[in-house]
Amino acid sequence: AAVVPAALGILAHAFPPSKARAIAFSTFAAGAPMGGAIGNVIGGILTQLTAATWRSVFFLMAGIGVACFLGGLLVIDKDLPSTEKDRRVDWLGAFLVTAGLVLIVFVLSDGSIAPNGWGTGYIIAFLVIGVLLLVVFFLWQHYLEKVHDDPEAAARAADKWWSPPPVMKLSIWTRMKGRMAVMLWIAFLEWCSFFSWMLWVQVILYPYSSLLDGSK
Repeated sequence: AAVVPAALGILAHAFPPSKARAIAFSTFAAGAPMGGAIGNVIGGILTQLTAATWRSVFFLMAGIGVACFLGGLLVIDKDLPSTEKDRRVDWLGAFLVTAGLVLIVFVLSDGSIAPNGWGTGYIIAFLVIGVLLLVVFFLWQHYLEKVHDDPEAAARAADKWWSPPPVMKLSIWTRMKGRMAVMLWIAFLEWCSFFSWMLWVQVILYPYSSLLDGSK
């Protein structure tokens, strides 16, 4: 979540509109499915050849992270100074969307293992609060976008804590006559299916790994 938007921005800056940019973005997009496939193989190798702890996985990821960091220092251009006049941060919007998503993800991950399952009191409460926070976030973003789209209102609200640029302009969903929204929904569903596959492939393959090592 932290590095993907930055990576896309770096690619867009490093490659002007051209065939090279198309190749760069295609290579970036291929990283997730390729990583998912190869990652399972590497995970199996680590399981077979290393101690039965979590350490080997984190050592591997730390090594990959260091390699990417050093490579980035060598090949990524320095950031250009920001030319935006209004550099205020929508802290309220950032809090609303972050808190809302964290609560919903917690509910989805822990709802089935809570003391009373999905009927557990705090699971229901967190789900309701998370949804309400997201609703308030979208309303807040709509308000901020309207303020900044009106030059007079934007001038009156300049330097006010309650009128920073929105975290996400809701008008992005209407770009290209709604095709932008369609593409985002396709990406959303693709990632849902990808992570579902990651879960089930581990559940399905685990019994076979037990047979192979002779433990069952």
